[in-house]
Amino acid sequence: MSSQPPSESRSHILSFEEHLELLSDDVRRLVTVTDGALANQVPTCPGWTVLDLLDHLWHVYMFWSDQVEAGDRTSALEPGERSWPAGADPVEAVEETAANLIARIEAAGPDLACWNWSGQDLHTAWLARRMALETAVHRFDAEAATDTITPIESGLAADGIGERLYVHLAADLPEAPEAT
Repeated sequence: MSSQPPSESRSHILSFEEHLELLSDDVRRLVTVTDGALANQVPTCPGWTVLDLLDHLWHVYMFWSDQVEAGDRTSALEPGERSWPAGADPVEAVEETAANLIARIEAAGPDLACWNWSGQDLHTAWLARRMALETAVHRFDAEAATDTITPIESGLAADGIGERLYVHLAADLPEAPEAT
């Protein structure tokens, strides 16, 4: 058995379009479950409320939207200090920011140069997968805060396992060899 990760073309179980579709679906589910639950504690994120979870996602979506817009595979943009738009409803702000990110990724297509922290597959296809996974996990977190848990789509869950093995561990192990 080879210790090398699968090629980029085989490392994603789902297509670019499927990642974007699942990302959109999970954003809708996240928005629905979080509306009216901002003060609920998130049991899978100790110390966080649903509002904290939404704040995290809003910042993530803003950062990656800017990164796609830059179209640069060589460096990360500085995230900068940002806060919710004045008077904005957090649920609506996350929904709008996610829609903007999805539109930018979709318009860019899967092959636009786009930096990412892993140093692998520096294209928007990587980002579509990462955002679909990030959103699915945090949608699950929000559902746990409201006792309405639904499963993560099986193909996306399998992609998440592949990402953990071939992206996260590949990036983390050189910095933490004791983890092997």
